[in-house]
Amino acid sequence: MRFRLDEERWLPVVDREGAAFHVGLRELFERAHELRWLDAESPPVTAALHRLLLAVLHAGIEGPRDWRAWRELWQADELPSGAIQSYLDKYAGAFDLFDERRPFLQCPGLSELEPRSAAQLVHFRSVGNNGTLFDHTTADRPLRLSAAEAARWLVTVQCYDPGGLKTPYRTVKKSAAGPGNRFATVLVEGRTLKETLLLNACDYDPEHGLPWDSAHDDRPAWEAEPPGPEPAERHAHGWLDLLTWPARRVLLHPVDDDPEPAVDGVVVTPGTTLNDELHRTELMAAFTNPATKTSKKAQPWSPVRLHELRGIWRHARKFLLAEDPQRHQRPMVLEHVADQVERGTVSPSEVFTIRVFG
Repeated sequence: MRFRLDEERWLPVVDREGAAFHVGLRELFERAHELRWLDAESPPVTAALHRLLLAVLHAGIEGPRDWRAWRELWQADELPSGAIQSYLDKYAGAFDLFDERRPFLQCPGLSELEPRSAAQLVHFRSVGNNGTLFDHTTADRPLRLSAAEAARWLVTVQCYDPGGLKTPYRTVKKSAAGPGNRFATVLVEGRTLKETLLLNACDYDPEHGLPWDSAHDDRPAWEAEPPGPEPAERHAHGWLDLLTWPARRVLLHPVDDDPEPAVDGVVVTPGTTLNDELHRTELMAAFTNPATKTSKKAQPWSPVRLHELRGIWRHARKFLLAEDPQRHQRPMVLEHVADQVERGTVSPSEVFTIRVFG
C-alpha cells in the first residue's frame, strides 16, 4: 500500500472563490497564489499543517537567506515551485505514509508492538478508559480513518499530543507534551496562502546563525533516518528540526481489506523530549519574563498560552508591541513582518490577520 503525501490529496484548502477541496504538497505549492487559506477539521490540525508547510518551503528553497531574497519571493506572482518540486522529487520516498523502511514521521521499529485503536491519533475521540459522553466510539466499533485523515492527525500528534502516560516500547511510559502544547501559536495570514507562508517565513540561513544559532546539520524529520523506538532527549538542530519535532514514536496500521488506503490502528509511544528553552528557538510564540527592576536573579521566560476563560485580546499587548524587551518578547514572525514594513517591501497600509491557535 502507498500513500505519497506529495501527490495524494490530503491537505484541506479553500480557493479565492470560496471552493473547498483537498490538494497534495506539490499542487499546494504550485497553486498557493490561487488559494485563500488552509483550514482543517480542528485548530491544532490547521496550526500543525502550517508548520509542516513552512518546513517544506524553507528546505525547498534553502532560504530565504535575507530580506532581499524574501522581497523577491514576495513580489513574484507565484512561489518558486520549480525548486520545491525538485526538492520533493529528491525526498519523494520519505513522504510515503506506508513505506516499510521510512514511513513519513513514523518509527518502523514499533512493528513488533500490537496496534491499538486509531482513536489515539484523534484528540477528541474516546479511547481506553476515556468516557463516551460526547464521542460514542467504543472498542467494539473501532475507528477507521482514511489515509488523508490519518496523515493530518499524525502531523498534529507530533506537535500537539498532550503527553502523560503512553504505551511503553519497553519500560518508559512517561512522555512530555508536544512542543505546540506549551504556547499559543501565532500565524500571520495574508490574502492568499502564498502570502501567508511568506509572512511566516523568517530569514533562514543556518550557516550564518539564522533564524537562530542553527546547526549546519539542521533538517526536517523526513530527511533524517527514522528514529529508534526508544525515547530520547536532545536539543533541536535548528528551526526545521523544531518545526517537525518527533515528539512521539508512531506507527500506523493500514487496513488490508479496503480498496482505498485507510488506517484502523496505531502504536503511539514516548518520543523525543525537547531540551531547549523555547524563547531562544520558537518563532511563532510570544514570551514574558516576570523579572522586575529590583530582581537580582535572572528569571526564566514563559511562553504565552491560551486560557479557556481569557480572550486573546487580553494578550494583545504581548503579541503586538515590542515596547519592553526586558519583559516581553513578541513572536519573531511579527518582528519579521515589521522589518519588511520598515524596509519598504510591505506597505504600512497592508492589512493582515493574526490567527492564534492552541
